[in-house]
Amino acid sequence: MNTLFRQLFGTSSATASTGSSAPADPAYQPSSAPWWASESNTNAPTPSLHVFDPHGHAVELADSSGRGGEALIHPVAARPEVLVKLYHPEVRARAERTQALRRKLAAMTRLTALHKDSRYAWPRFEVFDDQRRWLGFAMARVQGRPLTFLLAPALLRQELPHWDGRYLVAVAGNLAKHLDFLASQGVIVGDINPGNFLFDPATGKACWYPREDGT
Repeated sequence: MNTLFRQLFGTSSATASTGSSAPADPAYQPSSAPWWASESNTNAPTPSLHVFDPHGHAVELADSSGRGGEALIHPVAARPEVLVKLYHPEVRARAERTQALRRKLAAMTRLTALHKDSRYAWPRFEVFDDQRRWLGFAMARVQGRPLTFLLAPALLRQELPHWDGRYLVAVAGNLAKHLDFLASQGVIVGDINPGNFLFDPATGKACWYPREDGT
């Protein structure tokens, strides 16, 4: 699969080719179990679904693993660590919204310093259908639990009984560090939504799933 999917996701530990590096954290060890911070899949299996990268190379998608107000998330069938966000037809039918999304995605995909860091589910490139109609974008999967989990003290005590204030401070500090790095790259996080952030229960380290309407 000698396509952008292989070129951009083939080596997750590689450093970005250009731009500043993301905040260094040698102690960071992501959870072994993948976690997608969205609703569970309620869609029936669909026929084989393919999307195309900007060079016209096709890749097959697995069934949807998450749903949002504007899009579905599909893992790449042969590379589950790669996700594709496909916007709903009614979103793509709104020309003004589509143009705004694509302008923002064009700016985000140019920030190559964020492409190879596993703590950022950063858009890598756009994807299209077989008629070259825009569908969405590809990104890496990030691992962790949604930050909203920390807003439920009873659940936190039940599932992470060893967590105390030190872990919460670690999450807050790590989050601030990444927001500072993003600002240094010219990224304004306009919507600091706990649902956009994940954390690793083992370390308290945070990662980020950006939404185009909040960046």
